[in-house]
Amino acid sequence: MNDQNQRVYMGNDDAGNPIYGEYVGSDAVGNPIFGVFQGYDAYKQPVFSGICGQDEQGRPIWDTMGFNEQGQLVYGIPAVYDVNGNPLPQPAEQTPGGFTEAGKEPGKVRPRLHITPLMVMIMLAVIGLTAWFCYEQFAPQAARYGAIELASINATHTSNGMEIYMVSNPSNQAVNATCTFRATDTGCSLWDAVQGRIAPVSAGTTADGRSRITLPLEACGSVFVVFSPVPPADIVNTTTLWPKLETALEVKGPWQVHFQEGRGAPAEATFPTLTDWSRHADPGIRYFSGIADYTTSFDLPESKLSTHRNWYIDLGRTEVIARIELNGKPVTELWKTPFACDITPYLQAGQNTLKVSVANEWPNRLIGDDALPQEKRVTFTTYNPYKKGTPLLPSGLLGPVRVAWAE
Repeated sequence: MNDQNQRVYMGNDDAGNPIYGEYVGSDAVGNPIFGVFQGYDAYKQPVFSGICGQDEQGRPIWDTMGFNEQGQLVYGIPAVYDVNGNPLPQPAEQTPGGFTEAGKEPGKVRPRLHITPLMVMIMLAVIGLTAWFCYEQFAPQAARYGAIELASINATHTSNGMEIYMVSNPSNQAVNATCTFRATDTGCSLWDAVQGRIAPVSAGTTADGRSRITLPLEACGSVFVVFSPVPPADIVNTTTLWPKLETALEVKGPWQVHFQEGRGAPAEATFPTLTDWSRHADPGIRYFSGIADYTTSFDLPESKLSTHRNWYIDLGRTEVIARIELNGKPVTELWKTPFACDITPYLQAGQNTLKVSVANEWPNRLIGDDALPQEKRVTFTTYNPYKKGTPLLPSGLLGPVRVAWAE
């Protein structure tokens, strides 16, 4: 029986007056749900009362309905009556999607979790204690298994019977790192991914059976330490991957420098000595960002070339990366300290022509353009964090450049 407003009859109140409910949604299977609006809950969501079913005596069972955070209807366990006909309080368990049939166990919705400042403090304390515990428990083992001084074990991997460790020196200074490894000395070699070389190394043994190796790591250098019962086929006959370089001559210039076109710098300039671009008097060079080619020549007598077997070139300080050509032949690219490489196959007695291409970063050009009108700028960007007056970055080949030998 519906009223004149087509509201659904839902029963009578304690005074015998009829109660009509409004449509408030549908259950999980699409059945309409009707309820009487009661107000709003603490989350400003509407709350309705509705009939969940009947008790054993056929009386309507009422329950309060509302909506959860996902907008679903929720309501609790149907009310029951005591022997005197009074409704009994029930636990606030809820089930989404529609009325619960009388006599059936309703489903449950996980209650909303209220996070208080005290709970946040407790969680932070637990996290801090856990981190401290892990450090106290595992840091000594990491030091024992990994490296001492400034070196650190970055990764360990086992493949085809080999144990592979990566050891790195994160400092800007060369170090002699004494490292111990969880491996027996069944054939140890050092792999240099930058040079593409492999060299054998002898390992000592600690009291607990681990292998000990002292690694002369370059500044910001790294190496793979590989334990394998079968030596690599391409291992080189050398005692170290990092030979000590002895200077044979310093390449002082003058240098002919060709700048990349369209970047605001002159096409060519002569540097009597190596100069930081950011300190140059010419603003086109001072604010230049791009690639510049340095060219010069040096002489190496036959008597000196034949005296030593291995020859290197060391660029010294380089900002930021460099490509080397010697006598018209590409040698390699250098992107980290030390900016040195083996040039033995390319070096010749007498005159040698050296070309070093250096690339720097964008900030200097962006700083220079910020002081120019739009139509004279070299660069375009929708956002430039580098403004006029921002310190310029050192750029270019700074040296000293030297030709060196090593045994």
